[in-house]
Amino acid sequence: MKKAKLFFSLMLCVLLLVSTAAPAFAVPKSGRDVPNIHVRGMAGDLVNAQGEVISDRAFPEGGLAGMVKDCMPSFLNALKKNDQASWDAYRAKLFPAVKSCFGDMWLDNNGEASDGSDQLVSWRKEPMTDNRGANGYGFDSYRFLYDWRLDPFAIADELNEYVQQIKAVTGSDKVNINARCEGTNVLLAYFAKYGYADVNCAEFYTSASKGSELADALFSGHIHIDGDALVRYKDANLTIDDELTNELVNALIEFSGDTLLLDVAAFSMDLLFMKLYDEVIAPLVLETYGTFPSFWAMVSEEDYPAARRNIFKGKEDAYAGLIEKIEHYDKDVRQHMDELMKGAKEAGVKVAVFAKYGDYLIPPVTENANELSDDTLLLSKASFGATTAKYGSVLPQAVLDRAAANGTEKYISPDRMVDASTCLFPDTTWFFWGCPHEDFPDYIFDAMAKFYYADGDMTVFSDPTFPQYLIAHPDPDDGERGTLEPMNAENAPNLVTEKRNLRTVDWKDMILRLLKAVWAFLSNWLKNR
Repeated sequence: MKKAKLFFSLMLCVLLLVSTAAPAFAVPKSGRDVPNIHVRGMAGDLVNAQGEVISDRAFPEGGLAGMVKDCMPSFLNALKKNDQASWDAYRAKLFPAVKSCFGDMWLDNNGEASDGSDQLVSWRKEPMTDNRGANGYGFDSYRFLYDWRLDPFAIADELNEYVQQIKAVTGSDKVNINARCEGTNVLLAYFAKYGYADVNCAEFYTSASKGSELADALFSGHIHIDGDALVRYKDANLTIDDELTNELVNALIEFSGDTLLLDVAAFSMDLLFMKLYDEVIAPLVLETYGTFPSFWAMVSEEDYPAARRNIFKGKEDAYAGLIEKIEHYDKDVRQHMDELMKGAKEAGVKVAVFAKYGDYLIPPVTENANELSDDTLLLSKASFGATTAKYGSVLPQAVLDRAAANGTEKYISPDRMVDASTCLFPDTTWFFWGCPHEDFPDYIFDAMAKFYYADGDMTVFSDPTFPQYLIAHPDPDDGERGTLEPMNAENAPNLVTEKRNLRTVDWKDMILRLLKAVWAFLSNWLKNR
């Protein structure tokens, strides 16, 4: 998912600057004899037919700021004239620049790699052996790598072949599967096509199955600039490669946020994006990430109809093969997701969900940028239904009172930001605080292994060392593994923030910083014209 976030963020950043059969019931096994498969997300390099890596990021000379500088004249001309020729000229300038940033990795109109490109490392290139418990994670004996651009059902076919070979080499009649991020979409497609008979335990880790906000924004056009979220994002982690541009943008946001100009600017940006979506964003998506069936699988159920309609408008025949693939996933997986997951449990599969959250923010270009997240996925979606507070606050008192009245207080997080009682599987959904989406440390995998190896049905109440809410402590500098600590009232993090008091703002210092940033940016721009 780190690659997906990079893809989506790049496009939005560029646009922002210029303007993701039921079997018989079987008793779950326990013990370490069951082979464990880790279905990874967007991991591993892609290579072309000649073996050259095509998935590395490579900004053109001059970086992101150079791209903006090159495209700005044609962009302003298109806004001014607003005719077909001007928009065509702008697209001709922008599209090659954006597409070149990630090499020659785009799929054809059928959503297939017709150029011979593929995953650099895959299970087909290594001999299949009985290596249960052989690697560093301690529980995912087999790591399933695949071409993460492709149709989840095509990948599910490969996963099924992988499962059968592992069963044959180990002599086991079942496997455990831990799927993360995009891998959870593959697992659901696998369940939809092959059922549950070969699976003993299924874990959904940082799942993108319910949708990615950045994918929703790009594919559906539901882009929204929120002033408060933009200020928070600036304070947390807004960094642009070019130093002068970075200082100017941050100074503008700080000044605008304290003068209410940011709300006006955000509203104006929303109007601009409405225009840009039809002329620029949708066509660019269709030529790039929109050719990946796997990315379509990360569009949420509520945004998928608008995304399908808007992206392919007038080009349905040319992309008929791709549309067939994404419609297949929509009808057989997206619309039946909860049924598929409940069906697994009813068939005897042990099912668990693991989600992450913390002091993280999704880029402020989506309608839900103020909700709790792992910096990429909303916690409410990754957990399959948790009720969460807004960033910087706790759950409304009405939610806490309702939990007290109906006896579900045990599902409220000690930090009072999450109510797990509304999850699809409230008793087998765990939350890790303090580990961002793109980090997958070994100590968290070790903790999840407890669910694999537990005798009988383990829940969030079974083991006091592994309760529903845990705090992640990253790997220390001395090379030791990180740790997980049960969250309680004493150590619970506090994200509650007070509204900024404008009377305490150092206006003189802030205005001086803005003027210096504007002068430095303009001086450099004039010097390099």
